Amino acid sequence: MYTSDEKRGELIACIRTWYPDWQDFHDPAFQKEEIEYKRTAAQNAQELLAEPVLRALLDNQEYSEIRRRLIKVAQLTNLLYMSTPATGDLRILNQAQWDTAQFAQQMYDLLYGPGTGEERLQRYLDFCASAALDTYWTFPTYYLYLCHPQDELFVKPKSARAFCEQVDTSFVWSAKPTAQAYGAIKEIARALITAFAAYGAADMMDAQAIIWTCRTQAKPPKEPSGQPDGKMTPEEAEDAENGAEQQSSAYPRQPAYSLAQFAEESGTPAKELERWVRAIKRKGQAVLYGPPGTGKTYHAERLARHLVGGGDGLWELVQFHPAYAYEDFV
Repeated sequence: MYTSDEKRGELIACIRTWYPDWQDFHDPAFQKEEIEYKRTAAQNAQELLAEPVLRALLDNQEYSEIRRRLIKVAQLTNLLYMSTPATGDLRILNQAQWDTAQFAQQMYDLLYGPGTGEERLQRYLDFCASAALDTYWTFPTYYLYLCHPQDELFVKPKSARAFCEQVDTSFVWSAKPTAQAYGAIKEIARALITAFAAYGAADMMDAQAIIWTCRTQAKPPKEPSGQPDGKMTPEEAEDAENGAEQQSSAYPRQPAYSLAQFAEESGTPAKELERWVRAIKRKGQAVLYGPPGTGKTYHAERLARHLVGGGDGLWELVQFHPAYAYEDFV
């Protein structure tokens, strides 16, 4: 797997393609962009979905409040795909046939029922199958991960598959979640924590950060969409967000615009601009905020020119009406 110094060195080299100064898990940029916001989200999730809180809500039959809290926890990070409610990672909450009382009880069992995480996940999957609800990796493992980061792992299908197949040639991917497959992925994550213990790795959040950062070393073959209406599945949307190769277009190549030129024209340090670019390439989006007249549009235009420079990409400036709120846009 990656117990050898050579394999561990390959993963470290991969991390350093994103974080050139990375020496261990205490690296400031790595902590800020990969770890800190998840730990903050976990703390909030453990308050919103605490065992006594959920138990009290169930006893009082406040099922809509449980659903509201699940949605609020989903919004604490950008780990879930929520742009299209009908096909996104929260789609199970929007399926008409679900029984709110039974589903709320099942979520309690998933998070705090008896047995291992694998056993609780299997009971959740069995319930969904009996209720004709969708079963997919992201929804149950997200809540397991935030409520129990020491032991449970968030499984983002494309990145998890790419990483696991890269480090373990005997690993067999399961498109549909199962307890056995989840256990196999967790075993790889636990081995990753052990291999990087000397670098400060301590729990599944650290393991997930490496899996996500190093996912681009290998890409699994693209599977055909199961969506009859032609819409992207959440997994396909993730593949697109992660920079999957697209077919060449007929658009002309854009003139190159270097970060050095950007830094000179804007007065913003090149190191800071490099950090922005790394973040956008990883996350696929960015929001620049601040008072009027502080250079947000100026920087956004030049950032777009740099990102498409030398390729056939396009960028466009869109100005919204003052009455158009941020909430309307997102």
